[in-house]
Amino acid sequence: MTTLLLEIYGVDFVDQPMVEDLGIPLFVEKCISVIEATGMDSLGIYRLSGNAGLIADLKEKIDQDIGKVNFANPVTYDKDVNVITGLLKTYFREMPDPLMTFHYYDSLLAAASTNSFPPAPFQSIRSHSCFSF
Repeated sequence: MTTLLLEIYGVDFVDQPMVEDLGIPLFVEKCISVIEATGMDSLGIYRLSGNAGLIADLKEKIDQDIGKVNFANPVTYDKDVNVITGLLKTYFREMPDPLMTFHYYDSLLAAASTNSFPPAPFQSIRSHSCFSF
């Protein structure tokens, strides 16, 4: 297994180990893969909480070395996809800056309040963002 000695939680998005072809953090890709493979038929997938103790334990293991956490093995997360969604929600909650940064906040509000698509403020965000839409 690959050893990645980099904290995952509480670290800026751009400082994360990325999946090269996708431009998203490795951790996010691993979580989404599990969710798509095992949880798409689950109700309240992001609303319901997984076991808090298991989430905390896995979070610590992930921060020590994400390469040693076997996301492909359902036993890792007690066969409960809500543990994975809990890890992912915690990851986004603990980011030092939100995904849509404060710099774009007013543009996001303007984009959300318009009826045209794509809204002009959104075009501005798209041209400056690290995300491709």
